[in-house]
Amino acid sequence: MLNSNLLNAVLLWWWAAPVGVATQDNFIFNWYSLNDWTTKRVTGSNHDDLWTIDFKTFNAPRVDWWWVLGRYYRKKVIRLDIALTSTTEDWLNTLIDSFKENTRETEWYLEITINSEIRRVKASITSLKFNRKYYNISFVQNVQMTFTTMEPHFYAKTEESISFLNISADLTEEIVSNWSIETEPRIYIIFGATVTALSSVAINIWDNTITLSETINANDVIIIDWENKTVTINSLAVDYTWTFPILDVWWNTTIFTFSWWATFTCDITAIYKKKYL
Repeated sequence: MLNSNLLNAVLLWWWAAPVGVATQDNFIFNWYSLNDWTTKRVTGSNHDDLWTIDFKTFNAPRVDWWWVLGRYYRKKVIRLDIALTSTTEDWLNTLIDSFKENTRETEWYLEITINSEIRRVKASITSLKFNRKYYNISFVQNVQMTFTTMEPHFYAKTEESISFLNISADLTEEIVSNWSIETEPRIYIIFGATVTALSSVAINIWDNTITLSETINANDVIIIDWENKTVTINSLAVDYTWTFPILDVWWNTTIFTFSWWATFTCDITAIYKKKYL
């Protein structure tokens, strides 16, 4: 039997909402609702737009044509139009102060609910204009709020996962990623109480292979993190060879290869983000 408590301790990771956050509104930054429909309402947003596509080309010599080297998504600039409403001038002043205070965090999660799914991206506020006029005693209708994202894509707050349990030999499985853009998984390999002569683990996806050549012992936990480009055994970084394969927008045939002479039992779990353009 594998250590189920160890598996849960390694895999279960979440953010707990602080006291006072009872519901998830349509637009959230730093746990603060930008759209509670009582004092704050988002009246416009460009979050569906694609921004800052880095398009690399090169000219072909002696012909009237050129080729594409690559297209890369760098960041988004998201503008929200917001209306603030209060009952008195004092309450409006307090609301504006609270709005500025609660959105001041750098590189934090901007969350937008789309089709009942919370999508998030790390962002920082880069502009906040209240455009207050002399007659704005208890309301401001045209607040302009601008975020610059620290990541190129939104992704679902709840990650996808797939597990393969009680594995004792090489394994070929499909990992499905049916979303808008490629994604980088984290793969956890948790070994059981009996491991002998295991000195190599390799993972292959779409002709790309990453190989770990280390002595693996009983109850070891290997984490191969595509997103941060790290490989660890029991939280200690180790060397690896070749590259980190990514999950394409398709069925991804994934091959796990172990030292052919070894005996072992392990659980394998892949966790990855549902990414959206």
